[in-house]
Amino acid sequence: MTIKNVIDNGYCNGCGACKIYSPDSVEIKFSEDGFYKAKLINNYDDKLNQICPFSDAAINETEIANEIYSSNEYKFDTKVGKYLKIFAGNVLDTEQRLSSSSGGLTTWLAEKLLTTGEIDSIVHVGFIDGEFQYKVSSSIEELRDVKNKKSRYYPVSLNSCCDFLSKCQGDILFVGVPCFVKSIRLLQKNGKLKNVKYCIALLCGHMKSSGFAESLAWQVGISPKNLNSFDFRIKKEGFEASNYFFKAVDRVGNESLSLNSHLLGSNWGLGFFRHQTCDFCDDIAGETADVTLGDAWLPKYTKDYLGTNIVVVRNSKILAILDEFKSELFIDNADVDTFFATQAGNYRNRRGGIVARAKNINHWYPEKRLDLCFEYAGDESKEKIYRYRSKLSKLSINNFIIAKKFNSINMFKLLMLPSLIKYNLLQNDYKSAVYLLIPKKIKTILKK
Repeated sequence: MTIKNVIDNGYCNGCGACKIYSPDSVEIKFSEDGFYKAKLINNYDDKLNQICPFSDAAINETEIANEIYSSNEYKFDTKVGKYLKIFAGNVLDTEQRLSSSSGGLTTWLAEKLLTTGEIDSIVHVGFIDGEFQYKVSSSIEELRDVKNKKSRYYPVSLNSCCDFLSKCQGDILFVGVPCFVKSIRLLQKNGKLKNVKYCIALLCGHMKSSGFAESLAWQVGISPKNLNSFDFRIKKEGFEASNYFFKAVDRVGNESLSLNSHLLGSNWGLGFFRHQTCDFCDDIAGETADVTLGDAWLPKYTKDYLGTNIVVVRNSKILAILDEFKSELFIDNADVDTFFATQAGNYRNRRGGIVARAKNINHWYPEKRLDLCFEYAGDESKEKIYRYRSKLSKLSINNFIIAKKFNSINMFKLLMLPSLIKYNLLQNDYKSAVYLLIPKKIKTILKK
């Protein structure tokens, strides 16, 4: 099947790889549902079928990794793919750690690759002109700018860096979620982007629409029309690393802050504002990247509010840099089971969910590595939950569009209420189902 199947059936995530390969054949546009999407124009090059990360004509992550990481030094596990080393860790610089989402290792590693002369620039997500988009940094000052750091649960596209990626003569480090890294690798396999020397993958629960940020901000009192900026991961002493805060800033500089868990839709398990593509993504560990980083969501690490990374290394040069500058780091050696434990829910919902969703779908969907997925499937009660999460994703996107037209966040909450009650009942969580119906003032009294 072709890239056209991907686009026509709603599985295009707007990554922009097709635009890089054939600029005159593709337009990337931002749509009403809050995602970027490709539109094919003219007579497009058939090679695009091999470039799109969700096209059946493209090789899969296992095949890509086998080509890149082919030596006998690599270990292999179906959960993480090829790897050299797995560890949990963080930078020892408290200031840099505090300004990061997790343990600060992504920015630290980018800095080391830059200062050791391994790369000339970094292509990564930053905040530019009121929105998140891919940008280029070539100095430590740029990397440490708070606008260019931290997790960004917001749609982006390589469209903003197409010219730079295509024409840059220097060595590049690319930073992105696993499916974007796969796009880079597919471009490289087809003769493009040989200037990308290293790839860092960031662990991804799923891609969020722009409605996710807008809905959280609206709940803290800043409407989409008045929203200027936001930060999804504010750390506070006295709270665990997993219990972070959300901050929104309006157009005149007023800030609003809330504990993330207090906001409707902040629970990632619900899948609010999730792209349909993520329902058919089986790469949890960024298997085509030279190194993968994410949050070490385990009690022994989350008790430290400053955050800790979980890391999978697949590149010997990066391993050497980690060893050379280990005095700047805390490193706790780990294994595949530890990595899996930090992301267990993600594995179940993504890989087990693929099997569950495929049973009830009547249109084309991306071909996946089902041999990796079956071990997470088979429980019918859980499969019902996985499928219902997909429904919640679609409902949240559509209902938020309606709420914006009525200029009411309460409209969004009201429209989502029946489905949330049903979701809790599916999980046999009757207490939560009833709790959703209790007025806010009474909830406050009950908490006391």
